[in-house]
Amino acid sequence: MLYFFIYVVTSFNSSTDGYALLAFKSQITSDPNKILTKNWSQGTSFCNWIGITCGTRHKRVRGLNLANMGIGGTITKEIGGLSFLRSLIISNNNFHGFIPDKMGKLSQLREIEIQNNELNGAIPTSLGFLENLQKLNLSYNKLIGDIPNKIFNLSSLVEISFGDNILSGSLPTDM
Repeated sequence: MLYFFIYVVTSFNSSTDGYALLAFKSQITSDPNKILTKNWSQGTSFCNWIGITCGTRHKRVRGLNLANMGIGGTITKEIGGLSFLRSLIISNNNFHGFIPDKMGKLSQLREIEIQNNELNGAIPTSLGFLENLQKLNLSYNKLIGDIPNKIFNLSSLVEISFGDNILSGSLPTDM
């Protein structure tokens, strides 16, 4: 009986990853090379999809790398359901809209590279809760407002870039 329960929990979590990725795909409005259109399908394990890296033990999404693919659309809040995600790289594309606040739930995230897109709005304060974050690159977007102070308190952060946005405010003096 215990074995069955463990299987159900693992299966549910994997299906959560699949749901999050399909929700992400549903908001893609431009896929000129038809990478997601042809490759990201329910008939194939998401661990075999282009741009997806899964852990070997639990088969959970560890990496999402769609850099330089000319993809356009918005980043859905469901991305916050990828609870094992360590690396999010969607740089050099045509993503627009806001950075979802739910990204702050991705406690294992170590790397966010979403530079050189068309993202706008404020940088979510929730990114300041990503205690394992080592690299944050939000440059070359259209982000506005202040940089949340909590981000500067992340002790694991070693690389940060906000260049070429429309940000205001000042940086902490103890940087």
